[in-house]
Amino acid sequence: MIGHQPEFDRTLPAIALAFLTALLALHHWYAVSEHSVYFFVVFVVPMFWALALGGIVYPPLFWSIGPKGRDLPVATKAAGFLLALAGLGAGFWLAKSVYGL
Repeated sequence: MIGHQPEFDRTLPAIALAFLTALLALHHWYAVSEHSVYFFVVFVVPMFWALALGGIVYPPLFWSIGPKGRDLPVATKAAGFLLALAGLGAGFWLAKSVYGL
């Protein structure tokens, strides 16, 4: 349908936030006990975690940088990009401060 705006809700961002938080916690336990980290979990997962957190506050942010967010305003896409960038920064902080990489 032309001009159809998809409906966004907080269900999927909440599920993603819970899953990604559990994944980060399990990875932290693994990293501390085995003295080894997975770079994907340290650098990429926090990006999606930040988007999921943003989707709790404003649901379209969760989909803003994906194909579902194609018709969203530029400001929403920019906010989603900044959230993902902040998540990447959190990953770098984890790598340097927590895991000593």
